Formats: sequence, C-alpha cells, structure tokens
Amino acid sequence: MKMTTVGMLTTLATCLSLAACSGDSQPNEETATDNILASYTIENHNGLSRISAKFNYGGINGKPLTYEEQDKVIVAVNNTEKPLSYNTLAYSKKQYQPFNNDANNVAYQANIQIEKDQQKEPISMSLYRAHGEDAINSSVVLPEEFSIYSPQSGEVYAASESIAISWQAPQDIQDSELRYELSCRQTNGEIIYSGDVQTIQDDGNYSLDISNLSVLSHQDLDTQRQCDLNIQLARPQQGQVDEVFLAGSQITAYQVESISRLLINPTQ
Repeated sequence: MKMTTVGMLTTLATCLSLAACSGDSQPNEETATDNILASYTIENHNGLSRISAKFNYGGINGKPLTYEEQDKVIVAVNNTEKPLSYNTLAYSKKQYQPFNNDANNVAYQANIQIEKDQQKEPISMSLYRAHGEDAINSSVVLPEEFSIYSPQSGEVYAASESIAISWQAPQDIQDSELRYELSCRQTNGEIIYSGDVQTIQDDGNYSLDISNLSVLSHQDLDTQRQCDLNIQLARPQQGQVDEVFLAGSQITAYQVESISRLLINPTQ
C-alpha cells in the first residue's frame, strides 16, 4: 500500500521525536556526559557516611539527570561497593532545614558505614551511563575525625546570650561550615524552625549569636517553653572529580561533629 506524502512526514516526525527509527541510542550533545555538571557530597558522622550525587545538564540550573535515563551511580570504599538510589528531597515549607540544604532538589543517595580504620581510604564515585560515556574517576578522602569540647548537650542559654563553641582545630587551618537549627513551640503547640549555615575559620573557637533568628520574633512563639538548639560543625575536604564532567564539577567529603539539644530560654 502506498504511503502519502503527509503520512511519510508524520512518520518521520514521530521517529525524530522518539529517536527510535534509526536504532541510534547515543545521546545528543545536550545529554552527553561532558555536558554534565556533577556534584558529589559525602558527609560522615560517627562512621556513617551519607552519600549524595547530583547531576545537571549544562550547569547548576540545568535539567537534572533522572532515573528514567537508567544510569547507575556507585560508591566504593575499601573493596565495598553500593549503588545509590534516586530520591526526591522535599521538606515542609514550614520547616527550615539547614542540615539538609538540598531542599526541593533531586539526588542519588546512599548510606554506607565507614569504620575509623577505613577513613584514610579513598572513596570512589562512578557514574555509568546507559547511553553515553561513563565517568568513573572521581574520588576523595575523608578529613580526620575531631572533637567538639564545648558546649555540652543540655546546657541552658538565654536567646540573647552568645554561645562559645570550642573544638579540636586541624594543623592546617582553613574554613569549615557551622550549621545550626533552633526549634521552638508556638502557642498552639506546633513546632517552628529557624537556622543558618555559616562559613567560619576552622581555628577551634567561635562565638555564636542566635538572637537574630526569625523564630525568636515569631508572633505566636510560646515564650514559656524552652527551645532546642542543634549545632553541627562540618569540616570539608575537596577531592578529584572525573575530568569528563563540566568545569566546576566537584566532589567534597565532610567530617561532621554535632552538639544536640542545647536549651534556649526565648525571653531572657
């Protein structure tokens, strides 16, 4: 049976849109591996490492690489491999989440146990493409563990009072992240949050002022109940990311120590 010109054009358009007629499954320039900005993050706390990998085509604001593309992301350390699963990270808009600053983004994730005697071993990250060039040469080593000396969990502070934080400084002083989150109660019993992430000098001492956190001036704040303050100090170390990725790609490992549940009197 003869096919009309209109029919052939329709079929051709369908083939082009589905990329199925030629049998060529290779990615186009836009979806090629060398057009991906990669961001690998490893956060270790007490031996448990949270692995996160994000990939965006064309740059940080580009379309994310998604699980529909059937690519695989693998973390490997000390001869142990684990695939990352694809997750949507979405948190309530009522809550502030400085400890999970990927809110409303997507990422590949996994948790892996890395014992203290393994923490000097390289952590390798590999992206295996279903269609396209693999990127298997990204790695980083965790920073050394350290201790926070003060304050201690359960200590009580006034909201207007500066909190002196002291910790074990490294020999090579650089910058670290100070993350903190304050949770308080409203008069109706609901929890409200406020917090921040600051870059500070990793020299072993810092004075934290929380008096400007928005939750403390909330119109429905229950001033008769103490608030809880949680603090994290995250020491970063950069690794080597596979050169096939776009410039600006990175792999960062954090050694994280925390102070949980400092008690804050909101009206003093």
